[in-house]
Amino acid sequence: VPRLVPSFHEKYPNVELKILETAAQSFESLLLNGQVDFAITNVISSRSEIKTELMRKYDFYLAMAKGHPLEEKGISREGKDRGRADIRALAEEEFILQTPRQLTRSFADSVFARAQIKPRILLEIQSIETAALLVSQGCGVCFIPGTHLQLLHMADRLSTYLLAGDAPKLDLGIAYLDGMYMPEYFEYFLALCRSVLESDI
Repeated sequence: VPRLVPSFHEKYPNVELKILETAAQSFESLLLNGQVDFAITNVISSRSEIKTELMRKYDFYLAMAKGHPLEEKGISREGKDRGRADIRALAEEEFILQTPRQLTRSFADSVFARAQIKPRILLEIQSIETAALLVSQGCGVCFIPGTHLQLLHMADRLSTYLLAGDAPKLDLGIAYLDGMYMPEYFEYFLALCRSVLESDI
């Protein structure tokens, strides 16, 4: 959003933007009911009325505080620019996870299920940023989407690792009603979204 709004406002200063932040599962009904014009989402809709432009796929990272005693446990250096973590080596660690309706939590649950681990949950919280801040203070470990990683102000206090093995990736795209009328300013905003989402975030 900080990369979208200034450019849009400069070109269309009289167009008011209203941004709604909600769970990814809600976007279909919001679009179909006319409550939003489009959604930046991780969910690819199967509804024929909704068109989704898939922009990219991205990784999730396991994060712990720098200097954490488990930093080297189960970590291999097979990644190109990051180590890889075997989630099974962290089975006894406490996790800060998102709430059950969030897509980040669905990702985490699938990782645990594939590794046959029942995680020790320290805290459930909606905000990925708050979870990362708690972890940076030495409070458990968490998952961070790649789209958030470069934007976190406490990233220098975290050690982050890709997951070993064939970890699932999440989609990121723009969804809107197929065949909807698009004013010039709306097409421009979509073009800005495409440019940002397709770039290295």
